[in-house]
Amino acid sequence: AYRDESDSLLSGVSDTLSSILRMAPFLPTKSAEMMRHFDEAMQEASKSDDNGVRELGAKCLNSLLHGRKEFFLCIRNKERDALLMSATLQPLLFDYLSDSKGAIQCCALSGCGFLRGSEWDYMSSNNSLDALRTILAFCSNKRKRTTNNVRAEACKSIGQICTTCVTTRGEQSQHGDFSSLSDSCVALICEEVSSSMIEAMEDGDASVRSMALFAVGNLALALSERGPDMPVSSHLLLDVCISVQHRLRDKNAKVVGNAIRSLGHLSRILFNESYSRSLPETGANVYKEITASLCGKVEAYVKDASLDSLELTWKQRLYGKKHAKGAAIALSFLLTAKISYCSQAQSSVESLIMCLGKVGTIDDRVALAALGTLTIVAKLLPGLLSMCPTLQVLLCHQWCPLFLNT
Repeated sequence: AYRDESDSLLSGVSDTLSSILRMAPFLPTKSAEMMRHFDEAMQEASKSDDNGVRELGAKCLNSLLHGRKEFFLCIRNKERDALLMSATLQPLLFDYLSDSKGAIQCCALSGCGFLRGSEWDYMSSNNSLDALRTILAFCSNKRKRTTNNVRAEACKSIGQICTTCVTTRGEQSQHGDFSSLSDSCVALICEEVSSSMIEAMEDGDASVRSMALFAVGNLALALSERGPDMPVSSHLLLDVCISVQHRLRDKNAKVVGNAIRSLGHLSRILFNESYSRSLPETGANVYKEITASLCGKVEAYVKDASLDSLELTWKQRLYGKKHAKGAAIALSFLLTAKISYCSQAQSSVESLIMCLGKVGTIDDRVALAALGTLTIVAKLLPGLLSMCPTLQVLLCHQWCPLFLNT
């Protein structure tokens, strides 16, 4: 009906419909008649010769899937919803991936990230990963006519898919969303996602590298929540960890921030007791290098805050603060690892204690992150704290007992 109208009107219709579908994803299946109208509208939009109309359809589909992910329990007629998804929405979503317009591909890739666990179970029956591989192909800069935005959106979608598919049923049941994929299928997902993200982390565009690190972090977090019997080789995780570690020296601050987050989640798995036994000798060196690098982020921020240097811009200071906080949190997983790399661990603990010595100078959130990590270390490895002479000095200060009690 709006084909001959102005672009601004079409944009307004798109924004309004998208907002409604995201907040009320149960409307299209409220009645059989409503579902038929919605089905016809989505089909017609996808076949339009007008780029704007096709983009409207893709945007509405993405918004519906987003809202459906969040408010699935509000959808009363699950049978109509399942029929609409399998017969119309899911096929359209993957059809939009082959569209020539990048914005439409981005909407479709985003929508793939909002598919529910039961839908991935169906698409991955018999350990088939064709749907996942279709999305992974968009992460590579080797694919023809793929823009930076498309590659970044594909990596982000992969991260969301990892959360849905790798996390076990119990972790997501409160949201009415879970996957029941077998361990063998999860192992295949981890292998293919890891390989693809290692390549994407070397992309020339910072947003792609950042989203690749986001995906790796989500994969590692989902694996750690899956439990001790994770179906992934320690050698594969070590390769991923080394690639992530290299990004700590990235020129883009957002990339560095996501690298710090990912290293925390990876360390939670890789350096635990069961996995560390099967690590090659390089594992110890990687542990030491990561720990030293994260300590460096904390120490650099404390030094800059203490000197009040004019060398850094406000933006650099802001990211320095975020990196220090993230590094302090990530160190909690490294310092409590059941492994014998005590010299580096002791040095790291002293750095965190010195961080607390600058309370009033540094940001409270960084200090609390350092305190949180030291609290975990004190509970799990009290001997490590007792070996730090710096702690005895700081305890003499009047503020320290009050701050620690707080």
